Amino acid sequence: MVDFLEPEWTEYQSLFSSAIDSPYPLLRQINGHLTAGRGKQIRPQLSLLCAKMYGPPTRLSVVTAAVVEMVHTATLLHDDVADQSDTRRGMPTVQKRYSPIASVLLGDFWLARAFQLLMDYQGEHLLRYFAAAIREMSEGELFQIEKAAQRQTTMAEYNLLIGKKTAMLMSAGMAAGARSAGADEASCTLVEQIGHCLGVAFQIRDDIFDYSPQFQTGKPWGQDIIEGKITLPLLGALAQAPEPERQQAEQWIRELVDHPELHARILDFVAQYDGIAFAQKAVEEKNFKAKALLQHCPDTPARRHLANTIDYLSGRNS
Repeated sequence: MVDFLEPEWTEYQSLFSSAIDSPYPLLRQINGHLTAGRGKQIRPQLSLLCAKMYGPPTRLSVVTAAVVEMVHTATLLHDDVADQSDTRRGMPTVQKRYSPIASVLLGDFWLARAFQLLMDYQGEHLLRYFAAAIREMSEGELFQIEKAAQRQTTMAEYNLLIGKKTAMLMSAGMAAGARSAGADEASCTLVEQIGHCLGVAFQIRDDIFDYSPQFQTGKPWGQDIIEGKITLPLLGALAQAPEPERQQAEQWIRELVDHPELHARILDFVAQYDGIAFAQKAVEEKNFKAKALLQHCPDTPARRHLANTIDYLSGRNS
């Protein structure tokens, strides 16, 4: 996909690097550590694809791609402190290698630079997408803390949570990308809906990884339930298990804090009652809906690339 996005991708990389540069040695050092472990940068790619779908990408389109990646990275820096995470993508987190304070402040720096970029390139009309996403993500994180403490989450609560935590930013980046290339309000609303479906599917796929040690994601597997996070593979197994087994599993979940040996039993329960298959079916349903909505977008090479990306994300292994 990156080849299709040239020359905008090269512009994006240059702009991104210059945007986070700083004269302060410590900040540059931490940024260097952080950027060395960057992932596939799916969000800026999706943003640029949506721009190309509605017209020639502009300089603001490149800025928008940088902004969505900067906001995403900032939230990860904050999340790592909240979760006390030691590694991300196989590398020490900033909060582990430097300090939690450094991670929080660096996240603040990246957020501030993201909004400065939009202002510098007359992108004020795009601020609403990212401001709404950050608000929803913050609410989602707090809601997850609440549910993790209770060790009890319903299917509806899970869907609400991942809609806020993951889907909102993906949706915002894609809609802002379309708007940057001249898409009208109705088109941007359509792209938001596609992005929401794709973001939900993306998060469910991530949750599947936590129950799938065969995938090399750079993260420890089996951690969600230890942290009290009840995700779709476990919810699916609970929904499909006979009543006595479901009640037993729910008891294990409640007692896990005091009895860590129950961890293996919960993982076996998810495998026994096909929780992963249940979750993967939900991924495919969301992606089917995303592709159906995509048919209402302009029939361009960018739309075809976006359809292929949806297929890729539904079966990704990292």
